[in-house]
This record gives sequence, C-alpha cells and structure tokens, in this order.
Amino acid sequence: MKTNSQFLSKKNVIVIIAVASFFGVGFLASSLKGPINNYRTTQHIQNADALITTGSPEIYNINQALVEYEKALALDPTNEKALYNAARVNRVLGNNSESLRIIARYKELYPENKRIHYGAGFAYARLGDLESAEKEFIAFIDSGLSRGFGELDLAWVYFQQGEFEKAKERMEFAITNYGDNVWFNTSLGATLIALGENQAALEVLQKAQEQAASLTVGEWQKSYSFNDPAQFAQEIADMQSVIAYNILLAEGGGSDLELAGRVAEASFATLSPLGYAAGVTVSACAGEPHQSAYQSAYQSQYESSYCVPNAGTPCTTSNICGELAHGTTQCNGSCDASSEDPSGSCSLYVAACDAYATGYNGCNGQCNITQYPVCTTTQNPGGGGEIEWITLPPGTGEGPADIAAEITAVPALVSVGGSSVVYWNSTETDSCAVASSSNEDNWTGRFGTELTSAIIEETTYTLTCEGFDGSSITDTATVRIVPIWQEF
Repeated sequence: MKTNSQFLSKKNVIVIIAVASFFGVGFLASSLKGPINNYRTTQHIQNADALITTGSPEIYNINQALVEYEKALALDPTNEKALYNAARVNRVLGNNSESLRIIARYKELYPENKRIHYGAGFAYARLGDLESAEKEFIAFIDSGLSRGFGELDLAWVYFQQGEFEKAKERMEFAITNYGDNVWFNTSLGATLIALGENQAALEVLQKAQEQAASLTVGEWQKSYSFNDPAQFAQEIADMQSVIAYNILLAEGGGSDLELAGRVAEASFATLSPLGYAAGVTVSACAGEPHQSAYQSAYQSQYESSYCVPNAGTPCTTSNICGELAHGTTQCNGSCDASSEDPSGSCSLYVAACDAYATGYNGCNGQCNITQYPVCTTTQNPGGGGEIEWITLPPGTGEGPADIAAEITAVPALVSVGGSSVVYWNSTETDSCAVASSSNEDNWTGRFGTELTSAIIEETTYTLTCEGFDGSSITDTATVRIVPIWQEF
C-alpha cells in the first residue's frame, strides 16, 4: 500500500514534469534562477558575517570575508548589505580607493542611506584628502545618525590640520549633547594639551583613565565588530598607555622617553566606536603607524626632507624697515629675497662744540640722534670748550624708533625627538640672539631660519634684540610635545 508521502512525492514529480513539458525546460530554469541566486547571495553574506563578527579569534578571517562579499555582489551587484560591508572591509584592509569606488556605487543606489558618509570620511582621510573627509563627516552629522562619533572624527580632521579650537568645540559639543565616554575624553584631553590648557586636559584625561581601566573585551568587541578579536586585549592596553602618556604631557613630563617608547611600540586601532573601519595607527583615519595626528600633517615636511610643499614658488620678504623684496621659496620654507637695511650708526657734526652727535640711521631716512654735545663754555671762538654730553633714554631719539622683533616655530607641536623650524625677524635692531630653554640651540642675526635639534620636552626659544637706540626687545616661541590623539 502506498503512503501519502509516496503518493505526494510521485504526484509532485508528475506535476513538475507536466509543467516542464508544457512551458519548456528553459522556462523552468529561468523561473528558478532568481530565487536560487537570492539564496546563494544570502548564504555568501552570512558566511562573510560569520567570519568577522562572531568574536572568535579561531574563526576570524577578514580576507575570506571580503571574498564572500564579492561573490554575493557577483550574483547581486545592487545588494545593499554586501556593498556596504565590502566597502567597510576594504577600508579595514587599507584598500581605500576601492572602498571609495564601492561607496560611490552605494550612494547612487541608496542616496537615502546617509550612514555611508561616515565610511567615506574615513577612506578620504586615510588617502590624505582631509577636505573631502571633512565634508563627508559633516554630511554624516547632518543626517542625525552621528550620536557624537561624527563629531569625534570631524574633530580629528581639525586636529590633523592644526585647527585645535575647532576640534575642541566639536568634542565639547559631543560631550554636552551625548554624554562623555573614554573616547570623547581621551580626544578632548589631547586637544586641550595642543592648546596649552594643560590643567583642564589633566582633569579630562584622569577621567578617561578611570573609564579605560574598566573597559572589558566584550565592550571592546561591541565597538569594533570588524576588528581581529585576538587583538582586543592588546588594543585596550594600548589605549590605556596612550592616556597615560597624554597625562604625562599634561603634567609637564614630556621628556619621559621610556614611556614614549612604550607607546610608540603599541599597535593602535584606527576607528571610532561605530566600528566602520580599522587599522594600526595612533590616529583615527590617516597617517603611518604610530604617528600622531599633528605630526602626520606636518612632521614629514621638516624631519624627513625638510622641503615645504610650496618650494620654488614666488615669495616676498622685507628688510628691517618693511621694504619688500621678491624672490623664491626655498626648501626649508625661507625666502631668498633680500633688500638692504640702513647702516647701523651715524653722526652729525656740531660745529659750536667741535664734536659729533651720534645715533643710528632709522627707517625714516634720518640720523636718529641718541647722544649729543652741549657746549658749557665758549673759550675757543672756533668751537670746543667744555662739553656736556646728553644721552637720550632708549626709544626717545630724534626721529621715530620702530624697534620690533618676532619669532615663530613651525610646527609648534612635535613628537618626542622631533624637530621644528624656527623663523625670526626684527626691525631697527643692531643685533639679535636666539636661545633655547632646554637644549644647545643658539643662533644670532637680526633675522634667520634654523632647524632645531631634537625636541624631547617642551622648549621655549627666546629672541632678544638690541635696538639702534640702545633699547631692547624680546619675543618667544614655544615648541611642545604633541599629545597622542587616540580614537580607536
């Protein structure tokens, strides 16, 4: 006796054969292709997800996950999840141009899904296009999806560009509107150090230190679902080291090379806690491993080749009187143009006393008198006799005295052991000297450009100039050790 299942099975076969006979085998294959492809696409996506999001170091394989996402896209080139995650995985692997290519396709197909701007911001920043990164992060913030982490990464862009006030404003906005956390406090602390607000930085960083001490691997995994689980514990330890280093800077102990060395050896994750990207560098989006944000923007200009981007372009400079001369920008950023300064000293003959009044040639084109004779007797009809010499106080000579001096250091923030370029200039001075507060750098000249020796702690360069009229003027420029911007 036939069972129901046997009957149904045979009946189904008959029906399928009948359908195939009536419509043709080609029609049947075509009608089944869509559902089969959808099933296979879903399977590839699920396989990829399992390889990177289970939290198991034994299963994690991001390269194979990318292969699975690409197989899904080969079957369905418009699949939203496969496109989004393929772009994300490519960023993790450092394939930023490919990530942006996929993101462009995603934007065409799903313009309403604004979260893609966040990943685009990372990819642009890693390629060094900070202007495009800024636009993408702002678009992400404007979408209302940010929850403070768009502000965090936009602040990173501003920090990279040296716009520390803007970075501070973004971080304070994020904390005020979304509450603080270890990432926000660590980044705000680094920004405050860059602004020289060390006491405020210390308070924020100490709070971040407490928050980092309680971080667990499970919490880290929730924030970095695409990262390698085998590195989670080390990444937490790295973050704690970064905070400790920045606290050291805020306390004024930036010369602790041992701690700096430990931090430099660390392997840092490079994403915010939305888990949209990953890598191994101190900064969030761009730069080489272990470079600080400000350093990656400027340090290569002065420590590696010492050649600024605008080398060879026209430039102007001025003499001590402000008269312009035209020349070409040199590799160290200085201008080779020069114009003659007025000679330093001058004198005027005072016939009544048969003596000379003395002074300096000023920018007014006159001899600016600082000492002159007054005859107290007239025993000699041709002049002479007893003379009283009158010395004018500094800065009050006949004619205007426009003594001025200025000194700057670029970059003003360097990593431990890095260098800066010091520029100085002066007006109506006889001589100038530059002295360092913490190393053997000492230079002379009324103007100049010099590369510093290695900076291992906060260093102040003091410019002291003596004016034509005997007065003096000083100015200072300070180079600080860069805080580490740790965005994980």
